[in-house]
Amino acid sequence: MQKLISKLAIPALLAAALATGASAETWKFASEEDKNDVQDIFAKTFAETIKEESDGDIKVRIFYYGQLGTENDIVELTARGTVQFVSVGTGHLGSYVPEVQALSVPYVLGSDVDAIREVLTSSETIYNDLSDRFEKVNLKLLTMISEGEMAWGGQQGNPQPGRF
Repeated sequence: MQKLISKLAIPALLAAALATGASAETWKFASEEDKNDVQDIFAKTFAETIKEESDGDIKVRIFYYGQLGTENDIVELTARGTVQFVSVGTGHLGSYVPEVQALSVPYVLGSDVDAIREVLTSSETIYNDLSDRFEKVNLKLLTMISEGEMAWGGQQGNPQPGRF
């Protein structure tokens, strides 16, 4: 079953964590976003793929923003095994693995979509060097996917990074 999880989850999840108890007939997937968001598309695709590949034996129930608590609450529920998968930003995972917050720093990943995808999906630093830190808090990072550039606002109109 672990092989099935790894094979199917990697292409479908954002920043996801797998608790050790993902053996129920209905798996719980908590998202920090609401319906029709980018993360919802990934969650629904993941649920459909799991259902199809398990011949309907495994279903995935998606919980949206606020249904199970805050972003930090759903990470905690996953670490405890109450929820099997979670999709949250690195800022919220940083409460458990502080080093992962470096990916939230504006402009650190640049704007080359292919380069960002490469870093977020195959970085040895992320997936090998940090894996033991995730495991210490009962989480496993499956994959990371960018949701696109962030928009910053302020009272003065100057989009230069040096102004921050």
